Amino acid sequence: MELYPIFFATLRAAITGEPQALLQQLTLDEQAGQALYRLANKHDLAHLTAQGLELHGIALPEETAAAFRKQKMMAVFRAEQLNCELEALSEALEDAKIPFIPLKGAVLRELYPEHWMRTSCDIDVLIHERDLARATLCLTERLSYQQGSTHAYDVPLVSPTGVHIELHFRLASEHTDTPYAALLDRAFTYAAPVAGATYRHAFCDDFFYFYHIAHIAKHVVNGGCGVRPLLDLLVLRGQADRDPVAREALLREGGLSRFAALAEQLADMWFCGGEETPILEQLAHYVLSGGVYGSTKNRVAVQQSKRGGRIRYLLSRVFLPYHELKVIYPVLRRHKWLFPFMQLRRWWMRLFGRGRGFSRTVLRRSGELSREQMQETSALLAQIGL
Repeated sequence: MELYPIFFATLRAAITGEPQALLQQLTLDEQAGQALYRLANKHDLAHLTAQGLELHGIALPEETAAAFRKQKMMAVFRAEQLNCELEALSEALEDAKIPFIPLKGAVLRELYPEHWMRTSCDIDVLIHERDLARATLCLTERLSYQQGSTHAYDVPLVSPTGVHIELHFRLASEHTDTPYAALLDRAFTYAAPVAGATYRHAFCDDFFYFYHIAHIAKHVVNGGCGVRPLLDLLVLRGQADRDPVAREALLREGGLSRFAALAEQLADMWFCGGEETPILEQLAHYVLSGGVYGSTKNRVAVQQSKRGGRIRYLLSRVFLPYHELKVIYPVLRRHKWLFPFMQLRRWWMRLFGRGRGFSRTVLRRSGELSREQMQETSALLAQIGL
């Protein structure tokens, strides 16, 4: 039994509430039910598959049915927890008079029929870089958040309830040299305060759509994005106040028109019976093989194709340039003279420290990739405009 069409049909049924012909009179034995659960869970969408199956009254063996019910209940709990934490965070930043913009899942949940239908693992918020220290102090003191190490464009925080918060001070890494990165750097110019607030902002429709496409593109280049962002496109397409002309203008300016068109066509192919083409088939295989966060194999294939081969890629991973190493060791921003010592420290960690497992995986994946696979990946990226 081909599971992917069933999987996509359950997602569309859950989101639209409409009966799906493929699911009418469908029966699933224990083996097929468990396989469908594993597939849906791999993409963190088992809760929506559960909803789609329930809408069509499809019976499952009790063990599999219980697993689906558990994922749905967990999704409801996660949504409530994230919403409560977002409200507390918003109140704290509003009182501190710090402009901020909730991002990604925190906004997309509002567009789904029910909040629990759009899961996410954390809360992403954008602030001005000049407000970073003040915002971090506000959240750690007022809400007792625990702060982690500053990354390239965000500061990770954890609430007392275990919710992860990413406090972004830019939407693209500072060494990302793409047309869309330049647009993302001007994000606050496309935002305005939400009703009833002074400092909580929201993006206008065209920029929010553009940002969503740019975020998918970033993940595709890093190994894959999973099914969920493509399902988001189905929801964003249904917005009553959308302006396709304004959306397309931003996509052209950011160099993402080609990729956005293909992402929309892929969503059509999966959820709306759209035409299947060779390029969409390749893109679908790439996305589905990577799971929610992409795969190391995909990531290595992309980087090898961009670097010009296995040897150049491996050398680039051994000798990181300054603009990448300072992201790992922020002390280099103030003391550039420490560069060779931080390079040595990174080698030590990769060989004997916490990073040794990942390094071994990268080396193994790099060795497994054939020239043909690298060329296929390079051709795919060129065809989709990335």
